[in-house]
Amino acid sequence: MRPRVSLESIPESRRNTHANINPPPISEHAASTEAQTLFNAGLQLWKNASSGAARKKFAEAAQLDPGLAPAHLYFVAASEWLEPDVRTHFSEARALRNRLSLTQSALLDALAPLMQEPPDHESATRHLRALTTEFPQDEIGWIVRGANEIRVQDPTTLLATVQHIEGALAHWYRGRAADLLEDVAGARKSFQECAATAPRGGIDCLLWLAGIESNEGACEDAALAAKQLIAIDSSAPQGYHWLARAEFGRSQQTSAVRAILEERWARLPEPQREAEHRRDEFDLAVLDGRFEQAYESLDAWDHAIAHSADAHERAMPFTCRIDLDLELGRTEAARRAATSFVEASQAWLPEETWDMPAERTRALYLTDQIGRSAFRQRRAQDELELRARNGWWAAPNVRWFDSYVQNVKDAEDARVAVAAQPATRPFLEAAFRNRYVDSELGRMYLYAGQLDKSLELLRRATKSCSYVRGLYVFRAHALYGDALARRARPREACEHYAYVLQRWGHEPGSRTARDATESALRLGCRGSTDTALRLRR
Repeated sequence: MRPRVSLESIPESRRNTHANINPPPISEHAASTEAQTLFNAGLQLWKNASSGAARKKFAEAAQLDPGLAPAHLYFVAASEWLEPDVRTHFSEARALRNRLSLTQSALLDALAPLMQEPPDHESATRHLRALTTEFPQDEIGWIVRGANEIRVQDPTTLLATVQHIEGALAHWYRGRAADLLEDVAGARKSFQECAATAPRGGIDCLLWLAGIESNEGACEDAALAAKQLIAIDSSAPQGYHWLARAEFGRSQQTSAVRAILEERWARLPEPQREAEHRRDEFDLAVLDGRFEQAYESLDAWDHAIAHSADAHERAMPFTCRIDLDLELGRTEAARRAATSFVEASQAWLPEETWDMPAERTRALYLTDQIGRSAFRQRRAQDELELRARNGWWAAPNVRWFDSYVQNVKDAEDARVAVAAQPATRPFLEAAFRNRYVDSELGRMYLYAGQLDKSLELLRRATKSCSYVRGLYVFRAHALYGDALARRARPREACEHYAYVLQRWGHEPGSRTARDATESALRLGCRGSTDTALRLRR
């Protein structure tokens, strides 16, 4: 792996890679000096691949001077996902159109299709291409066009677009293109170069790099990326989150993970702090097999987010409770939780980043409240709704995982899911290929009898560096053991069964522990008889 470059080791003369790029004109509106300074800082952060920090500066500038139209416009333009305030800022920019330059007005028009419900990505793509054709010297137009090409997963065109972009953002876009082309090594190299080009910046690249390294099982490298994030801004919580994920991958010790998470919790605003604290405590309790404490954390987590308007946040305690109940054989409790979730979620507002209809269907099917025929009918309806919404969840690969892979209960479901897999490549970018995704995909292929594919995915899942979604840590190890046993690799299989039983072997209700014990007994794994006796008591 290419050596990391310390941000502090780069000479000052090389740090400002965009010194030749002046802020765009902001029409004749006389912005306050302070608002203009914030706007310029946001522009520099954006070009230094730190879009979240840039949006914060644009928002602060717009709050200080609501008439500063470009601040509203660039908040929208720098938003890769639909942030909560993006449509508000778009409306403000549109109302202040006469204060925008000609190129900014054209950018406003190009962004308009993305503000529709559902978003019109094809129209936005046409507008942005027309924008860069008409104003080829305007780098902002190319930057936004590149962001849209990431959104629509068009890496080939993105690599041509990046020729018109300088500095850290050029490396960021090359990294994202490499990721879409399934070139993990190329993505790593580009994100490292991005961070080196944008000292005290490059946050987007470091976050993506930490995600890739974590999912690829390179826990030491994930920790290095997290420490770079902390060095840039020690007051931000995100670096500590990624460091905690890396730490569990390195040490497997929840006490060490908690020490890092305490730093994260201290940097979160209330009431988010309480919710995230309880969510993390749930994950840590599951990893240690402290299931009653896990339920206590679930209750506290649910209470902490009871008044949240975020549907995803509201749903997570429900779905985690259902999964835990099913793992522990608490079938009736799982059914009650699923019913409560379906009823409560009817009142929640739909959102771009959460597929609520499919989650309701999943909850009912996995708890056996609907049969296979009804499930398939609901799934077909869910897919129609997703296509109509045309958001991220409507992408064929994401829709397939959400509607098919997550709902595999047996070999028949698995074969149907494999047959329905779209040709989209990659399935997900490397930063999204987390343990949960790989574990579920590996399980599907194992049930479908495709052993080679299952082995690779489950191997990845067991190597991933993360403390979150602990149920799937153990499911992945148990399933990987089964796949290795089928491949006549008993010694390795026993090691993975042992991983499960060392932490969960005391819990007689655990479905995964019991399955791992039975498999270990069949293979004659050392110590499996003692564990079996404990589980049968």
